[in-house]
Amino acid sequence: MLKSKFGSSSISRIRILTRLGDIYKDAKETYDESYDLRVQADYGRTANILPLNKENIRDILSRVKDILTKAEDIEKTDNCSTFLSVFSNG
Repeated sequence: MLKSKFGSSSISRIRILTRLGDIYKDAKETYDESYDLRVQADYGRTANILPLNKENIRDILSRVKDILTKAEDIEKTDNCSTFLSVFSNG
């Protein structure tokens, strides 16, 4: 969705994540925390942000579901200003 709203299809993952942090700080934090949990689960690395446990996994999944629900609702209206108002950091 960010690609279609804010740039070309060649936009890099880093630029998407940077833009996500600019637009919706909570979503970027959720991404970072979920990525940290995934790396721990997949590679056995130590936690950088959150320890890998059931409580943290449940919390992250709930937050991701909420973010996706908001994004789906906004996409249905196809309204960029709605996106920015819902996902503003202020």
